[in-house]
Order: sequence, then structure tokens, then C-alpha cells
Amino acid sequence: GPFEGLVKQGDDVKQGQPLIKFDIAKIKAGGKATVTPFLVTNVDKIKSMETFSGPYSAGETPIMELTL
Repeated sequence: GPFEGLVKQGDDVKQGQPLIKFDIAKIKAGGKATVTPFLVTNVDKIKSMETFSGPYSAGETPIMELTL
């Protein structure tokens, strides 16, 4: 498929660490949307959250910053 997970559930991750790789050309060729929702399920542990808007490329300003 077009997705490759780089971490698994329970892994510790660091800021800037890639979580998933994907082939956007394969996704588009399959007629699928390229907008991806990001769900936060442990909001009780978040001290602050800031969201940003716009399309982004790797290495650019993040879409969301969370402080735990």
C-alpha cells in the first residue's frame, strides 16, 4: 500500500521524528483524498495546544504543536 508506519503503539517519540511515510501519488491515483485528520485522544494530558492553517510540506511550520 501507499503507507508505511515508522512507529508502533506504545513507542516513545521525539519532536520532529517521522511517524509515517506515504506515497501521495499512489493515494491520488487511487482516487482517495489527501487530507488527513489528526486526532488527539488524551486531551486531559495536554497543557497547551496551538494549531496552524494552510497546506504544509515536510520541514515547514507544523500544523499543530502540543505541550504535554
